[in-house]
Amino acid sequence: MSCERLFDPSLDGKPVAVLSNNDGCIVARSNEVKKLGVPMGAPVFKYRDLVEKNKVHLFSSNYVLYGDISDRVMKIISSELPLVELYSIDEAFVGFEGISEERIAQLCEHIRTKILKWVGIPVSIGVGRTKTLAKVASNIAKKFDQLNGVHILKNDLLEEKALKWTSLDDIWGIGRQLSKRFNYLGVSTAYDFIQLSDYVVRKTGSIQSLRSKHELLGSSCFMLENQPPKRKSISSTRTFYHMVTDKEELTSRIANFSVRCAEKLRNEGICAYEVKVFIATNRNRTDLPQYYRSGFYRFISATHDTMLLSSTVSQLIDEIFVEGYHYKKAGVIVSDFIDKNILQMDLFTGNRMVKYDDLFTAWDHLSKTLGKETIRLGRQYKGDSSNEKRSPRYTTRWNDLLIIGDPS
Repeated sequence: MSCERLFDPSLDGKPVAVLSNNDGCIVARSNEVKKLGVPMGAPVFKYRDLVEKNKVHLFSSNYVLYGDISDRVMKIISSELPLVELYSIDEAFVGFEGISEERIAQLCEHIRTKILKWVGIPVSIGVGRTKTLAKVASNIAKKFDQLNGVHILKNDLLEEKALKWTSLDDIWGIGRQLSKRFNYLGVSTAYDFIQLSDYVVRKTGSIQSLRSKHELLGSSCFMLENQPPKRKSISSTRTFYHMVTDKEELTSRIANFSVRCAEKLRNEGICAYEVKVFIATNRNRTDLPQYYRSGFYRFISATHDTMLLSSTVSQLIDEIFVEGYHYKKAGVIVSDFIDKNILQMDLFTGNRMVKYDDLFTAWDHLSKTLGKETIRLGRQYKGDSSNEKRSPRYTTRWNDLLIIGDPS
């Protein structure tokens, strides 16, 4: 929301939502949209009347803009504190070890002011003894304007007050589905939750729930990680704007996903042993027959070869595709990684990686300097996404630069 409002201040105070790929679901909501009762992840077609009646401003995901703004914010935070964990595109954890309470409050205010002045977007900062308590505090900082974007749980009384105010389904690691199980036990707030015994929490939820409880009690179970954890898989999936029935079109669309996975592998300097592809119909269309199936292949030697991945995925589609269904979603997932520098070759494909190494170096360079899909495979689909409501890429494209005033 903040990125969209940054370049269009007329949106301030108005309901704004961001949609997922191909404008299928609502994945980010302003407080005004939350008050309308639109849940996170809601299919936008189910709330079309509500959206139109309340004049909600919808935007397609603008990952390039959001990523650039996020990068600027994270650089400011990293310049002020040595221990920073970049958790997601809009969240980071920082460590305040060895810093006095008074100094922490000053630092939070300083960082918030600096981000607002240098980047132009407001941020909320929560401070607690653990990651989960910090997220509780941050949520409170967002909700109450009088806190000026910063809330510090500096004593037991403030912690207890925060936990009694926080709904259980807003707790990090619990969520809406799991909280329903605890609701049956009469638990509705975070404070109710920590009154339960470890046995009940573990039996009703999971080991993750138990960790969340101890985090809320002030015992750290989730350490600060200043290095990103190793990936277990890389995926590229999409919900199509229109349902697809033609096999050739479906194969062509999925080729885009395998190309994207290969690019991500090379960007991280790793190769994958395994590839999986899945296709699925629209589960919201109960009037149509439903179908889901996936295919899997394990390479003898791990690879990040675009052509090899794409052709393998095409063969898997041949095995799982069935005529007569309306396909709405598909994806490619690669896993079981190994560093490309310690890759073990095999007798039959060992020289393939060496043979195409210069080709992929040139491919990635051109994609980076001239834009994605500058080079494409012949089987790739053109015009893969809708993104009809996407705002301009103000900060990364010359043609999208914001024009202020009368250009004449």
